Amino acid sequence: MEAQEQPIVAIGVDGARGGWVAAYLRASPLDERDQVDGHARAGWQTALRLFGDIEELAAFRRRSAPEAPVCIDVPIGLPDRVGYRPCDLKARERLGRRASSVFTPPARYLLDVAGDYAKIRARIAEERNRNPAEKGMSAQAAGIAPKVREVDTWVREHPESEDWLL
Repeated sequence: MEAQEQPIVAIGVDGARGGWVAAYLRASPLDERDQVDGHARAGWQTALRLFGDIEELAAFRRRSAPEAPVCIDVPIGLPDRVGYRPCDLKARERLGRRASSVFTPPARYLLDVAGDYAKIRARIAEERNRNPAEKGMSAQAAGIAPKVREVDTWVREHPESEDWLL
């Protein structure tokens, strides 16, 4: 835990141009005058921080928030084929009108061409020759493929992250 600071209880992460932006939440005691029935209420304090890569984020968590879950806004646990995973379908169902905000994640076989939408489309076309049921992938999904590749590689090298990286 960072010196003289309250514990971090949760971390939310999203991809950013310079790496990964994390918003983290600290439990923060309020002023002694702010009491209910003689008990101090807990408040919340948020902070933002940019990390260059997932390893830097994981090191921050180990050092400053070893109990905190980390929710990252990229798909984890990629399918072998382009298509929705059961969790994607459930999320789309729950979101109703906003279901389109959950897009098809890239299949793992596409990660070696992540960052090049033309190559991704060509690779999917090749796959459709073998499997006509292969789905396509949106430009938005292709756009985050480099971040997905970074997380996928890191998670596969650090299986213990399954306990805290959501």
